[in-house]
Amino acid sequence: MQIRRSGTPPATPGQEIDRLIGEAVAAIEAADGRVIVGPWLGEVGFEVLYWIPFLRRLFAAHSVDPARVTVVSRGGVEPWYAGLHGRYVDILGAFEPEELANAAFGLRWATGRPKKQVEMHEGDEQVLGATVGDGWKEQALLHPSLLYRLFKFVWLGWEPLTSFLERASYTPWQPPDEPDVLRDLPADFTAVRFYFRESFDDNDANRVLVERILDRLVGRGPVVLLNPGVVLDDHLDAEPVDREGVYRPLAGIDPARNLRAQSAVLARARMFVGTYGGLAHLAPLYGVPTIALATDGGLNLVHLTLARRVAALYDTWLAVTDGPGFDLLAALARGAAA
Repeated sequence: MQIRRSGTPPATPGQEIDRLIGEAVAAIEAADGRVIVGPWLGEVGFEVLYWIPFLRRLFAAHSVDPARVTVVSRGGVEPWYAGLHGRYVDILGAFEPEELANAAFGLRWATGRPKKQVEMHEGDEQVLGATVGDGWKEQALLHPSLLYRLFKFVWLGWEPLTSFLERASYTPWQPPDEPDVLRDLPADFTAVRFYFRESFDDNDANRVLVERILDRLVGRGPVVLLNPGVVLDDHLDAEPVDREGVYRPLAGIDPARNLRAQSAVLARARMFVGTYGGLAHLAPLYGVPTIALATDGGLNLVHLTLARRVAALYDTWLAVTDGPGFDLLAALARGAAA
């Protein structure tokens, strides 16, 4: 028997990926094509960069009928899954925002990783029971942990990024329509959302940086803050002081549609500026140029490389920088406009 050393990848990660996909497809066939996708409790960035493109390629390659698929996610993101489901169920229709936030904290406690659904937990079963009923047990379940099992070697750098790209499909994203939110927006604006996370710590320097960036942006035109005023995870929004030229159309938005409303506004912005992650991954899918701030050097270069490649696929760009880098970009933009 061959003993595999701890910390080393299996001999053929690609074969392991194909084996797991084969098991998922067999489960779908055994359930007569009835599929539950989710529940997605994790980060926006992983959902839009990895999960949804993977599902698109999987369904197309194996002729999965979307009409027999139920998607379970949160925040009104049904438009993100366009063409992938016959039914969408929102977690926030069954749970209060505080309960969802506690689930995010629970994932950190259970896995040691923020909001990473690396395995099925009791909380996932509770969510599925409350949203789609006990019938979920009779259907094939594509749980987010599948994504982590499939591509962990890519994220660790043991497999090339092409191992994921060959199993993903990036198609045009259509902006959601949210008339009550959109009707009062400026005709031309920059969308902004800063929140604190590991790569953008909640400290005095970063709070000052947010205020300084807003001052610069307001000097060039209207700014729309995407802060929804709802806490759904362990990320704390930066709440800058009010100033002329800054709009807050999403304050107090119904939590069950907060991500849909953010998407609708974001898709119509001329540029997005905010914390790296989440919306900085979503904006390029709508063709919106993005400047993302990170003040920590510990970013996963695989995720960053994919995010930049995806931005290019959607004919736009993603710049990830820190405070001094933003100042340089602003100076270059000013010089180009002169």
